[in-house]
Amino acid sequence: MEERTSFSAYYNQYKHKVFSFFFYRLNGDRATAEDLTGDVFVKAYEHFDSFDHSKKFYSWIFAIVRNTLIDYFRTQKNYADLEEGLEVSDQNSEAFVRNVDNNMKIEKVHKVLSEIPAFQKECILLKFLGDLTTKEIALVTEKSEDNIRQSISRALSKLRARKELYYVLLLCISALL
Repeated sequence: MEERTSFSAYYNQYKHKVFSFFFYRLNGDRATAEDLTGDVFVKAYEHFDSFDHSKKFYSWIFAIVRNTLIDYFRTQKNYADLEEGLEVSDQNSEAFVRNVDNNMKIEKVHKVLSEIPAFQKECILLKFLGDLTTKEIALVTEKSEDNIRQSISRALSKLRARKELYYVLLLCISALL
């Protein structure tokens, strides 16, 4: 019972961060992001007894997230376009306008993020959406902390040069709320 309560607390704490990470890595494909988020927590629950409680849970869960995403990309032959993952659910009034505005921002962020190398993009998303430290990202990606710092720095420099950092950070912050 205690294990189930402990896992439930972790799930509630990290479900939005995991979903947000998948959502942005999948170019706004909400359905697939939800499916993969569920897969991650099923895997985590099934192997929760092997989790070393002396270590940080988010490092462990984001290692599962990363491996799940890699497995997903291996099985996919074609990547969905951004438009396929964005739905306008409420065709009336304010909700429609808000949804269109958010979709435009998401599209802009995806365009900017698609122009930086995949590993830099992954580091940025783990840092800002996953809220992981440099050390934790190094553990998840099995790279050195210096490599992670350099990748994040280069990605942020590219974003600053294009004056797009505002959009990325705005979207990341709103995803965490």
